[in-house]
Parts: sequence; C-alpha cells; structure tokens
Amino acid sequence: MSMHAIAKKAGVGVATVSRHFPERISLIDAVSSAEVARIKEEIDSHLQSFDENPEGTWRDTIHRIANLNFAAVVQAAAAEVNAATFSDEDVQKIVTHRTTELESIYQSILEPAQRAQLCPESLTPLELHIGIGLITRPLPGAPIDAGYFSKLQVSLIDTLLDGFKAQARAV
Repeated sequence: MSMHAIAKKAGVGVATVSRHFPERISLIDAVSSAEVARIKEEIDSHLQSFDENPEGTWRDTIHRIANLNFAAVVQAAAAEVNAATFSDEDVQKIVTHRTTELESIYQSILEPAQRAQLCPESLTPLELHIGIGLITRPLPGAPIDAGYFSKLQVSLIDTLLDGFKAQARAV
C-alpha cells in the first residue's frame, strides 16, 4: 500500500497523505476503517428492501460487497504490516476493533437471511466476510484478463450463495 497509490485514490498529493498520517499505522487504521464503512453502507442501503425480496436483496448485497474489492486493501495492508516495524499490540488493536465492527455489521444482514433460509444458522459474520474475501482476493502478478477474472468472481459468489442456501434448507 504505497503512499502514492493511496494519494492517487484519494485525489490528493503524497505530501497531503503524509501530513495527515505521519505514522503508517494510523494510515492503515484509517484505510481499514473506510473499507469497513463502505461494507456497512452497502448492507444498510439494502436492509429496507429485504422483506420485499429476501433472496434478491441478499444476493445483490453480497455481490455489491464483493465488488468493493476490500480483499485487495486487506492484502496491501497485510504486506505493509509485515514489512514495517509496528508493534504487535498496535496491529492487534486495529484487527480487534475492525473484527468487532464487521461482526456487528454483517449480523444485521445475516439474521434476516437466516430467517429466510438463505444461509445456515451456523454461518458467522466472519465466515461470510472471509468467504467473500477469499473469492475476491487479487492474484498477485496473475496474467489473467480482468474481465474474465471479474466474471469468474461473480460465478463463484453465486456458487457460495447457492451453497449457503442449500445448507440452510437441508436442515
């Protein structure tokens, strides 16, 4: 996660990023917080329509979360953490805080999905999040056409959701 890449995404200069985040750990904290907020926005924006169309809303929500490409940010942050000299305590604070946030955020969509038998009662928020992340994680240096990879990810998310639904209804 280079300062240049972050600055470009934010539409500011590297100096601006460095001035606001003089310590890299605070930058990782801010970037991970923004990614969690984007996931929350997707879930919150879909919850109102869940009762009208449970399966369509569930699928659309999960696909939209997958399209956020949060796994790329996590992968870049992990590389930064591995290369830097952050204290384990600082990193663990961020991980614990984000995990708690994600559990709460995903629970709000998991509960109605479980009631509608779209996923098993045993599915946890972190299992859902990690499953989406594993499917959407970028392959480093992979010479794969982006369009092909995108279609494959959509298909794999559908397969994941179909599997969840089958598990829920098999009980």
